[in-house]
Amino acid sequence: MRILLACLALSYPPSDHLEHAADLITTASGLYYLSELVEEHTVIAKRFITRMVYFIMVVMVLLCAVDRFPVLHTLVGVASHAVYLGNMRRFPFIKWSDPLFLVSCGERCMTHYSRTGARVSSRLVFGSNCISACGI
Repeated sequence: MRILLACLALSYPPSDHLEHAADLITTASGLYYLSELVEEHTVIAKRFITRMVYFIMVVMVLLCAVDRFPVLHTLVGVASHAVYLGNMRRFPFIKWSDPLFLVSCGERCMTHYSRTGARVSSRLVFGSNCISACGI
């Protein structure tokens, strides 16, 4: 918690600290409430999550077909969600050594890096060019 508050202190002007702290507490409370609902109603939650994963897969394919979404990113996303569906077979329990769970963690990291890696490196170069151009 201290690390998060320190990051907030360094990244936002002082007038925004209270607002971001309130956002953080509100989000944490909402996630806690959702986890309690899932714990009490596991069958309904499993059904809802499974349907949402299928819905997301359909939306991704439609975006690829209609809006010319990148095909590679769409295929990786659909494959990731297929692995997530495999993880639903033991819901709400997670077996940390399950190969499917480990694959889903690896896929999540791979998806994140493949979608943000190039943009982050270009921002760093752009940012350093701006800093050097300003004489800072």
